[in-house]
Amino acid sequence: MSREDKHRLLRAALKEVPFSGYSESSLKAAAKKAGLSVADVRLHFPRGPESLVEAFTELGDAEMKERMADATVS
Repeated sequence: MSREDKHRLLRAALKEVPFSGYSESSLKAAAKKAGLSVADVRLHFPRGPESLVEAFTELGDAEMKERMADATVS
């Protein structure tokens, strides 16, 4: 599994969160939509929904840092 797969799975899961919350059902639906298996979910999100929340936070932090870097260059 690549980092790209993890990001694809994360983005798919975040689309499910408004309907099912940060839950196992969101992760399962995301895996299906991303064309990945439940084993892939466990690999990238070993603690299930808790790992999903952590990954979402890390993504937000990374995007904020990127935007801040772009703003200081402009």
